[in-house]
Amino acid sequence: MEQKSKALILKVSDFAEADRLVTFFTENHGKVKGVAKHAKRSKKRFGGGVEPGSLGKISYVEKNGAELVRIDEFIVDSPVWKLTSSLEKISALNITLELADRMLPPGHASRERFALIGRWIDFLGSNEPLLSHKHAFFYKWLLACGLEPVFDRCSVCGNAVSAAGNRIQSSHGGVVCASCYRPLPGDIMVSTETLKYLQAFKLGRLFEGADKDADRIFEMLLIHAVGRDIKSFDIARRMEL
Repeated sequence: MEQKSKALILKVSDFAEADRLVTFFTENHGKVKGVAKHAKRSKKRFGGGVEPGSLGKISYVEKNGAELVRIDEFIVDSPVWKLTSSLEKISALNITLELADRMLPPGHASRERFALIGRWIDFLGSNEPLLSHKHAFFYKWLLACGLEPVFDRCSVCGNAVSAAGNRIQSSHGGVVCASCYRPLPGDIMVSTETLKYLQAFKLGRLFEGADKDADRIFEMLLIHAVGRDIKSFDIARRMEL
């Protein structure tokens, strides 16, 4: 059956002499994996645009029982070169693509998450991302995945939190107050200022003064959601050195 959809290229690798193995996220059918025949040579059908981070329109054919689809065409709407003009953009893009690849189940459509990533990539194409911009995307992504971080109350007892002395625990998905706290590996003590910064995302506000504690907190929550280390975060740290 032939399918056509808007799509984001998530991952690409060489496959045979002239083909490419492509993982892509579609608006209508979720995450799909397939083979783009002669993608290295065919400028007419692929235009050199089958690269991670490219947004466009894809045509592919599904066969009953086949693990991989046959990709017939990909027309680029938003080329990836717009996202590679700085290390900050490259880092943000790599993390985004890895999160999508790891957290999206195959074949399950999610227009909300597709639209969220589309808006984020459009933003990266025209703006230099600040740390607070990346944190806002991480918060919205976790929310869209049904994993909204709990920053405005204790994730154990439900009581409101505002003062210092609280910790973030990934196993509880957010803040744990001093009364409920039990030590666990990877706990992060959260200051009053960092807590206010994190709570602003639920209100749709954005503070410019992000700190490294907030960065560590989002990384910890995302790693817990994925279930293993996220390589793009490690690469981003090496790029900052």
